[in-house]
Amino acid sequence: NETFQREAVTWAKAHPIRVLGLAATKFGRLWNVWPNEQRMRQGFWKWLVAFSYVPVMALALTGLWVYRHHRWVLLLCVLPAVYFTLLHVVFVSSIRYRQPVMLLMMIPAAAVVVKQSTKSK
Repeated sequence: NETFQREAVTWAKAHPIRVLGLAATKFGRLWNVWPNEQRMRQGFWKWLVAFSYVPVMALALTGLWVYRHHRWVLLLCVLPAVYFTLLHVVFVSSIRYRQPVMLLMMIPAAAVVVKQSTKSK
């Protein structure tokens, strides 16, 4: 393990631009709208993933902006997303690894929905 770790760090130091490129690719794989698996990028599954992800993230980002003055609560929702993102741009990355974070992102998303529904009453 120590040998492979040393080799990986040596390679990363010798290829910093490639490391950043790989990190960007892994970031994209983690937060991608479409499934990463080629067989799932077609038809029903592609749209199921997109239709379940895009509205939640749009509402979550709106909630983070609308409730930005509630910093402590938002930090509890956002810090795990930052941690998981940093973890998975270094190690293996896939959309399935964002699922724990998506549960937390549903909190600000739900706050927006509730706020809108109480306005309409």
